[in-house]
Amino acid sequence: MTTLKENLNSQYFSAYSKLKPKKAPKQVIAYVESDEDIAFWRNILKDFESNEIQFFVQLPSNTTLSKGKTTVLERNNDIFSLIPVNNLGEYLIICIDSDYDYLVDYSQFSTIINSNEYIFQTYSYSIENYKCFSNSLRNLCVTATCNDNNIIDLVELMRIYSQITYKLLLWNLYFYHIKDVNTFSLSNFCELIKILDDPKIDDLFENSFDVLRMKVHKKISELESSYPNLTVEVNKLGIKLLESGLSQDNAYLFIQGHTIFDNVVLMFLKSICRRLKVEHEQNIKSLAKHKIEIENNISHYHNYLKLNNIEGLLSNNFEFNNCFLFKRLETRISNYMKKIKSA
Repeated sequence: MTTLKENLNSQYFSAYSKLKPKKAPKQVIAYVESDEDIAFWRNILKDFESNEIQFFVQLPSNTTLSKGKTTVLERNNDIFSLIPVNNLGEYLIICIDSDYDYLVDYSQFSTIINSNEYIFQTYSYSIENYKCFSNSLRNLCVTATCNDNNIIDLVELMRIYSQITYKLLLWNLYFYHIKDVNTFSLSNFCELIKILDDPKIDDLFENSFDVLRMKVHKKISELESSYPNLTVEVNKLGIKLLESGLSQDNAYLFIQGHTIFDNVVLMFLKSICRRLKVEHEQNIKSLAKHKIEIENNISHYHNYLKLNNIEGLLSNNFEFNNCFLFKRLETRISNYMKKIKSA
């Protein structure tokens, strides 16, 4: 006796599509891990749609609220239990966060994720890393404050952050690669690389990073002292992962996404935006001719700020087209599109 999930395969959706009028576009179902992933993948896949092909992005089950992660730090693989890999095909695809699966063989699904032509992954740790793409962050600050003063080089800021955390990331990746998730857990790693204090603009490149450097170096020294025989292996892994795109300048793209979003990038952006808002208000006051004009313009500005808070803008940031990992994803989807169009 077959189950419903066994019947929900690519052939089923192919047959369903053929029941539609002859000129109707082919319909491809794209399953994702969670609610917030729907908008992300919809935004990507829509650019590949045409009169011939349409995508429908949805969760794999309408009867449960279970997500593809038990926590933000651990893959649950519910999506694979709901949709067997053998069911995938031209009319049924899966779109997921890479987690560490792209970089190291750490889960039973790593090989499948990296080899199956109907599974599309972010290549970055998750969708949050794309939203934090450093080249896009300045524009978010301008939108959030109406102030185009480039007081901090955010690309350089994230490059320095990556350089500081890179070696510790390699240690964490190495332990996951050897299937040891306890000695140096992902949660432990993420706690160490957070920006905990409210960063001050005037010393953003100094004091904030000094504390981070101290924590990271202390942990690296501890690991090297406890496991001296692994230092060479960790360095070898770093060399190998250059082929996948991980370098000391872009480590933030491969670190757990929610940590980068909530505890690094958002921390920096909030501090920067506070300074930019003060500057803009001072500019309004200096240009206004009288008190009523000041009050009216400040009130208008505050109303604008309510609608354009930096956290909301970052959550809805899709300006990552120039990210090299996204280019890799686009190439994968393009190759898939060529195949389905010829089918």
